[in-house]
Amino acid sequence: PEDLVARACALAPRFRERQAKTEADRKVSQESIEECRRADLFRILQPKRYGGFEYGFDTLVDVAAAVASGCDSTGWVFAVNAQQRWIVGMFPEQAQDEVWNDDETSLTSSSFHPSGLAIPIDGGYRLSGKWMYCSGVDNAHWMILGVRIAPAPGADATDQGYMLVPKESVAIDD
Repeated sequence: PEDLVARACALAPRFRERQAKTEADRKVSQESIEECRRADLFRILQPKRYGGFEYGFDTLVDVAAAVASGCDSTGWVFAVNAQQRWIVGMFPEQAQDEVWNDDETSLTSSSFHPSGLAIPIDGGYRLSGKWMYCSGVDNAHWMILGVRIAPAPGADATDQGYMLVPKESVAIDD
């Protein structure tokens, strides 16, 4: 964990140089995300079987604070994307495989409020709706979306849950 904090501290001056642009662009640059990725900072909470370290939230907080010392926004988005690895680690193994087998560095973002609707279809669910603001969506590859689940088309929702969705399946409304 100490090495990851040191890596984050070493990156902080670069994040500080980009801070004004990050604020003006209203998103963290792909360059900053890639630097965090190359430094293995996103692996803090990720399961070991997918190349992660399985460290605790205390390490995530320490690393996020070091990132934020360079740029608050970068620190926030880093923390959001990094903690999602813990959440994905609680999904069934098949879902984890979909997220990480091809790219152990895939990032996830989420909108947990169940504002969408999931209707069962052959082989899965069809989601519809509009979700709330989602920090880190610009840099994510996957989304975790809160949904109300209907047992059949045209039926009222009877349950709630979270759906893991490839970001390319989601339209981003800025």
